[in-house]
Parts: sequence; C-alpha cells; structure tokens
Amino acid sequence: MAQFALRPERYGGTHDNPTPPGMTLGRKGTMEVRVARNGDDIKACQTLRYRVFYEELSARPDHKARLNKVDADGFDAVCDHMLVIDHDIDYEAIDGEVDLLPEGGGVVGTYRLLRQEVVERHGGFYSVDEFDI
Repeated sequence: MAQFALRPERYGGTHDNPTPPGMTLGRKGTMEVRVARNGDDIKACQTLRYRVFYEELSARPDHKARLNKVDADGFDAVCDHMLVIDHDIDYEAIDGEVDLLPEGGGVVGTYRLLRQEVVERHGGFYSVDEFDI
C-alpha cells in the first residue's frame, strides 16, 4: 500500500507538481476548468468527492471522513487537482449542495491527475491499492 504524508505546501506548482496553481485549462460560457490554487480549492474537491462517493454512491466512509465530510487521502498531496467550476451558481437554488469558492462560483466536478514522474518518486498509482495488479 502506498503511503504519503499530507503536506498542504505541496499543492500544485511545486517541485513534484510542475503545473502552476490556478492555471485555467479551459473555459466555455460560465464553466471553467482549472488547477487548484490553494488548500481551500483542495478542500472543495475533497468535499465534492465525499458527496459523490459516500452520499450518492453509498460507499462507506471511515470515522475521520464521516466526521469531516471530506474524502481525503495521501494522494491529495502529490496530485494535480482539477476543478470544474460553474461561475453561474445561484446559492439559493443549490441549497448547500455545491461548495462555493470565495471568489465566486461552485465546484461541480473534480479530477486528480497523478503524473508518471511523481508516481516514480512516491510509490505507485492509486489503483495499486484498489486492484491486484
């Protein structure tokens, strides 16, 4: 099982992740795809993952995940985090179902990208823990 230390200072744009924090990867209408800027962005991603995995898909969270309502693991520290943001989110209409960002907009999708060069330094892909490969 791969083990990583969670170190917030390593979120995006570091020696392990060369992608600049906050880099916009695409924009169409009110939707934007960008790399996480900071720990708040990462937390919004983790909260969305929790909602999808544990509340919608009925996975079973451990005690810490259930208490904090976030899906977090060691891979968060070494992955690039992509956010899909809808800049036209109406807070009244969503009833708290979307994490709003301080600068506006809500996270409606997320993806973690684990680069090959990072994998080679940190012990393997996520799937190594999930599958017998």
